[in-house]
Amino acid sequence: MYSNIIKLSVALLLFVGVTSGLNCWKAGLHTRRSPAVFNQQTCDAASKSCMIQRYMVNGMMHTSADCSTEDKDTCMEKEKGMVMETVCYCKTEYCNSASKVRYLGSLALVLGFWVLKSSWIG
Repeated sequence: MYSNIIKLSVALLLFVGVTSGLNCWKAGLHTRRSPAVFNQQTCDAASKSCMIQRYMVNGMMHTSADCSTEDKDTCMEKEKGMVMETVCYCKTEYCNSASKVRYLGSLALVLGFWVLKSSWIG
């Protein structure tokens, strides 16, 4: 009897996981001078994470948010000529807000300093 309850629970969890998509914020490319409306959206089955991109071009920050097919939970920075790009992926409900990017950026900065300090000392 106990094993049947476990099997039923697992089957129910798998069913719920398949039928409900991840919820993310969606916003078209915008700047602080022209703020975008962040809309809620349920991602399709192909989406594995939420994503927020930030581009710094000539001192102006451009931001967009959407669902992503990338199976990641991390932030990456790339420099492309005069453009600095930060892309963050996350896997929890509505995790791709602008405040999340600021938090992760601060965390990455602190961790980076800690790694550099550790490598110089030890």
